[in-house]
Amino acid sequence: MAETPFSDITRLRATSSLSFMKISRRYLLLIVLLFLTGGLLGGSFGSYLNDTRENLRKLEDAFLLINRRYVDPVDPNKVAEDAIGGMIESLDPHSSYIDASAFKEVEESFRGSFGGIGVWFQVLDGDTARVVSPIENGPSEKVGIRAGDRIIAVNDTSVVGVGEDEVMRRLKGPVGTQVEVTIYRLGLNQPFNVLITRDLIPLYSVTSSYMVDELTGYIRINRFAQSTYAEFVQAIADLQEQGMGRLILDLRDNGGGILQSAVAIVDELLSGNDIIVSVKGRNVPDEVYAAGHPGRFETQPIIVLTNHNSVSASEIVAGALQDHDRALLIGQRTYGKGLVQNQYPLPDDSRLQITTARYYTPSGRLIQTPYEKGDRETYLEDKLERWLEASRDPEGYLVPVRKSPIFEILNGLGHQ
Repeated sequence: MAETPFSDITRLRATSSLSFMKISRRYLLLIVLLFLTGGLLGGSFGSYLNDTRENLRKLEDAFLLINRRYVDPVDPNKVAEDAIGGMIESLDPHSSYIDASAFKEVEESFRGSFGGIGVWFQVLDGDTARVVSPIENGPSEKVGIRAGDRIIAVNDTSVVGVGEDEVMRRLKGPVGTQVEVTIYRLGLNQPFNVLITRDLIPLYSVTSSYMVDELTGYIRINRFAQSTYAEFVQAIADLQEQGMGRLILDLRDNGGGILQSAVAIVDELLSGNDIIVSVKGRNVPDEVYAAGHPGRFETQPIIVLTNHNSVSASEIVAGALQDHDRALLIGQRTYGKGLVQNQYPLPDDSRLQITTARYYTPSGRLIQTPYEKGDRETYLEDKLERWLEASRDPEGYLVPVRKSPIFEILNGLGHQ
């Protein structure tokens, strides 16, 4: 008898079902409870469960057929990751899938330390990696690397024209291991090699703090990590000891980060129970974050510097201070990311980072730039075009900030 597609799928599903039996038993009670709940809540919930089950079965059948029947061998892990990527592409521009190795690097950056050589560097326009500065008392400073040095090879492999992420990956490694770096230094005839022992490198997010003059303090924050609030409080205390009576807070090129760190910093700058940010989603409880304790810098003047790369958590800080008339914002229009992502672990330690809510400034503004779901490329191209337009014609790009029905515009955006 000829084999039908139905029998083929049934047999494939049967061969894989044994591996899922133990897992299925664990969720049997949950499934029973869900069906009971569906009966209590009505047919719509039961219909939702049926649709979900059928779609999951479709995905399973397609996965099994591709892995068992495709003409050439396929990598099951890649097939699964491509399928996840396809689902993510239909969502907003900021939802993403993070594979296990990439997540480890992301986690390191937000914990605040990693094994590396201790340099700040940048790669511009496909050029070589240029050392901006060695980290004080770090491995690179100890072997004599200077600002302006060019990193042209790592372990005898050229990194000329290589992007920052790849250069970073090659320089990082377990603490105590060694890496050979080839340096080109202006004024020397030949490049030279240095052997650097990797060490635990603190990743400071408050990258600069000093007194501009006798009264004005300056603090630069380049991202919001777990350690940012403590770093900020220390910087405020140090500058106040030097007589700071007003603050320049630099959030330019701040890529965002942890919401709670941003909220804690704003709490140091607002008085009373002022709202800092509201978070609203479909399947998550609405949350309102407000100032809750006496801050260290509640009444003194503040200027906030922003640009087109001030993103997400940095926009929460700038927006809250602006709405409460606590700061004057100077610079460019910020990026416009008002979506909140949560990370959900998958069995192989990879993560789904999906948008679960939107955040709103105290006056009710949603900062998120409009987007079409599934069209990430156009969204990013539009961002670039707006930045170029603002750079070409700043005056023509200015638009009035709308008044909120809740807040009255005074010196900043609003005052309750």
